[in-house]
Amino acid sequence: MMGSFWGVEQADTDKYSGLLMEQMNDLNERFGEIMGKRRLQTQLILASKQNGQGSIEGSVGVEIALLDLKNFDVLSYSQSEKVLNGAVASLGPKERRLYKNYTIVDLVAGLPALGEQYEAVAVLANLCVSPASRGNGVGEKLCKEIETAVGKDWGIGKIALKVEAENVPARKLYAKLW
Repeated sequence: MMGSFWGVEQADTDKYSGLLMEQMNDLNERFGEIMGKRRLQTQLILASKQNGQGSIEGSVGVEIALLDLKNFDVLSYSQSEKVLNGAVASLGPKERRLYKNYTIVDLVAGLPALGEQYEAVAVLANLCVSPASRGNGVGEKLCKEIETAVGKDWGIGKIALKVEAENVPARKLYAKLW
């Protein structure tokens, strides 16, 4: 499935191995376990045959990031985490305790250093469906799972995504859903 995502055949062993390692590192950094608590939630959702017992048909990641309201640009996860940590670190101990149990939406809106410039949004990342499962609604199912995770579990009202202009199937799917 990874080869079809990147458009690389498994026969090109060196290129395939390098991309596979790069993808594994990226997924682990973004969705794997870390020491401590993530301020910005992330989730990797998998679709598989036979209710989780079969092969993987598709995957999609979602993460909370900051939307720069002036430039209308979504910061990367690591940039968002850095900005958020800086804003929290600028507070005194009493102020930090005040914000301790805030949702991420309320925290971003309430922090003086962030509220005017940023908004918390969910970012859909790396939707991938295996070639054998394309056209069977797997991508749509994964996107609906994202909507549930983002809206009900995280309280985020907006989903951002970036799609390459030439990725016509993805653009059609997103246009149909949103």
